[in-house]
Amino acid sequence: MTSRVLSVALFMTALACDSKTEDAGKKDDEKAAEAKTAKADAKADAKADAKADAKPADDAALPTETESLALDRGDSKIPATIDVPKGCTTFNDDPTRIRVEYGEGRDRGKLFGVQVQAGNEFNVNLDDTEKMMLESEYSKNAIVEKTPTLLRWTMQNEGSEPNHEFKMIVDLGGTKWVCEDGNYGGWTEAASKRQQAACATLAAE
Repeated sequence: MTSRVLSVALFMTALACDSKTEDAGKKDDEKAAEAKTAKADAKADAKADAKADAKPADDAALPTETESLALDRGDSKIPATIDVPKGCTTFNDDPTRIRVEYGEGRDRGKLFGVQVQAGNEFNVNLDDTEKMMLESEYSKNAIVEKTPTLLRWTMQNEGSEPNHEFKMIVDLGGTKWVCEDGNYGGWTEAASKRQQAACATLAAE
């Protein structure tokens, strides 16, 4: 009888141990799953933050009011004016090249920016630009629109949003000039169209 009671007791103890082991295993699995989820969430948040940093700031911060800027200022000797968002400033690269950008400090040029430079045999050849875009090995490019005076295309790297770029040829008093998107990059289609609209206002003084 004593032996039977002892056997039952040992059996119950074994069941309790198995139960504890199973519970511990479940808890370990739950902890591992939670850790995996937390890691995935952290990675997603980091990716979202990086993507947000790579994009221009909220377009609502860009003034709707425009003003006409003369481009023969500073070191630039460009006999033209351009209508841009009020508050833009210029940066002179050389006498025949200028950048017009909105914003200050690190945010300068993130919401709006265009570049104007003298035309030459290379930058006014839109056929060559198109060929170069389509043959690029560094990004997936696509031509959006092409006319005798305008070339629009998108550049896209894997895992990123397409960047909209353009090149516009403008005649100023019989001389060809090229107006294109700003240096910052990461332009949405809407931002690119605002830049194109500004380039279209270029006029000889």
